[in-house]
Formats: sequence, structure tokens, C-alpha cells
Amino acid sequence: MVGVISPSSPPRDAKRIMRGVSALIAEGYRVRLGWSVGAHDGYLAGSDTLRATDIMAMFEDTRIRAIFCTRGGYGAARLLGKLDYDFIRAHPRILVGFSDITALSLALYAKAGLPTFAGPMIAAEFAVGMEKTTADALWDMLHSRRKRRILPHCGAMGILREGKSEGVLLGGNLAVLCSLIGTPWLPDFRNATLFLEDVGESVYRLDRMLLQLRDSGLLGRVSGVLLGSFTGIPDDEFNREFLQVLKEYLLPLDVPVLTDIPFGHIPEKITLPFGCRVALDTTRKEIAVLEPTVR
Repeated sequence: MVGVISPSSPPRDAKRIMRGVSALIAEGYRVRLGWSVGAHDGYLAGSDTLRATDIMAMFEDTRIRAIFCTRGGYGAARLLGKLDYDFIRAHPRILVGFSDITALSLALYAKAGLPTFAGPMIAAEFAVGMEKTTADALWDMLHSRRKRRILPHCGAMGILREGKSEGVLLGGNLAVLCSLIGTPWLPDFRNATLFLEDVGESVYRLDRMLLQLRDSGLLGRVSGVLLGSFTGIPDDEFNREFLQVLKEYLLPLDVPVLTDIPFGHIPEKITLPFGCRVALDTTRKEIAVLEPTVR
């Protein structure tokens, strides 16, 4: 059995939930819907207490093997102080989601050592029909217990700085990551492989967030960087090229930097194993996961 929860915002169209759940059932899963699914409190999918209780209920239910989030939006960070991380550490579950779910993934890794999966969500990709590459990457990641694997569909990646590195894969949505700097919910990024994506942000805002990562000391700790998609950048007057901004912050790190990783707010994406050790090799244009993603 798998669970479905809404830790952040409700979908704009409630029909997307049932379409997404139907797609999950078609994969052969029995589904438990959380109380937050379909709940509304403005831009939140119900009260903080409801959504936090929902998360814990899924970890407490011994029938649940995996938990899928309906969508991102905003609100997951409001729940981080309401979770029982000791219980979660003792009763691990697969958790899948990205975008605003970054806050939940960061806290679960920081406080419970729980790896999660940055991947498609029920009221988004599931609801509209996943691209084959997206579906194949998700199910292979969740079903396989291989000790080592190469991340698929990364052959077209760009190389901003060459090199090799190893590190635990941490990061996610850039704006959400920045919002947790200075809080108890941020993991240790020493020698981590940082991955980033975002949507709808102006170049100057992306610049400001990268500046915050640098000046907080986070950027200087990482062993490598993976950049996914940065979609929907407004065509502001007096803009700068985003690639130039990236170079200004990332090239001085003297670590391998790979671009155009198929991940983020795009239809065709891979699923990334948040909290698992990965190796980057720009010569081979290869990202290898060095440990089983499902135990």
C-alpha cells in the first residue's frame, strides 16, 4: 500500500488528485489518501496540524511502503517543527516529491537520516500522464535494489567545470533551500553534491539566492554541483544572462559543475535519490549512484 499526502498547497483543480491517484492504482498499488488531500486553507492544504498529523500517520501505518505528495506550492516548511524525527528514523518509508517538498526532504535527512526521492507528484505529472522517460526513471529508482547505478537520460548534460567528485546528493529547489539557511532543518553540506532547480524566478532573484548560498558558506562546502532546469525566467528589462551569473558563483568553487540535468519543473525528468552518495565524472559524462536507493 502507498500513501498520498498534501504537505504544501492544494491543487488548483481537485480533479487532478483523482486522475493522479487513478494512475497510481493502474500501476497496481492500493492507495490510502491522507486527510490533507482535498483540504483547503487558502494557499495551504489544510492547517499545519492537519498536514503534520497526516505525515506522521503515514509513517505510523505499517501497511504503507511509500508516500507520494500531491504537489508543491508552499507550506511544507511550516511543518518541520511538528514532526517526530526519532519515530521516522525508526520507521523509514519511501517519500516522493520535489519543489516545495524540498523543505521536507532536507529536514528528514538532517534530523532522521532518511533518504527521499525528488520525483514526480500525484496532482502534477501523474495527473496529466507521465512521459515514458519520467515513469521509467521513477519506477526503476523505487523498485531496484542495485548497489550501483548510472542515472539515466543525462548524456546531453553540459559541463561548466570538469572534474570528478563524490558526495551525498543534497539540495532541491533553490528558493526553498535558501529559506532554510540558519534554521535547524538544514543538513550538513560538507562534501555534498549540490543539486538545484527552480521555476518562475527572475535572474536577479536567482542571483540573490546564489549569493546567499555563497555568503552563508554553503557553496564553499560542496564537492560538486548538478544543475537541473530553471524554467519560466521572466524576460525582465535590464536582465543579465543567467549562465553568466552561474559562472560567477560556481566556477570559483573549483569543483565539477554539470548543467542541463533532466530534472525540475519539466515534463520529462529523472528521479533523484536525495541523501544517497553519488559520483560525478565529467570525462565520461556520467552520474553514478554508489549505494542502494531502496533498502
